[in-house]
Amino acid sequence: MSGDTRYLTVHFSDSNTEKQRRELRRLGGTLGQRKGYKVDFVPPASNAPTEIWVSGRGTKFGFVTSYESCRSLLETELARVIA
Repeated sequence: MSGDTRYLTVHFSDSNTEKQRRELRRLGGTLGQRKGYKVDFVPPASNAPTEIWVSGRGTKFGFVTSYESCRSLLETELARVIA
């Protein structure tokens, strides 16, 4: 199982506040410490969509349109790996 790293990339939107970004980074960091997760956070690009989206293993596996949805997705993944 040690070689079974899961990759997540969180792309922030321009509308995220710094407080929201810190909270998502905290959740992602906790995931990163459990079961070999690698979580990267990417600042918004000028041509990026306004939504936050999360990708895994090179393909998009989750698409969320708000900070609350992204937080919920990260918490769900965290609960799954802790269980």
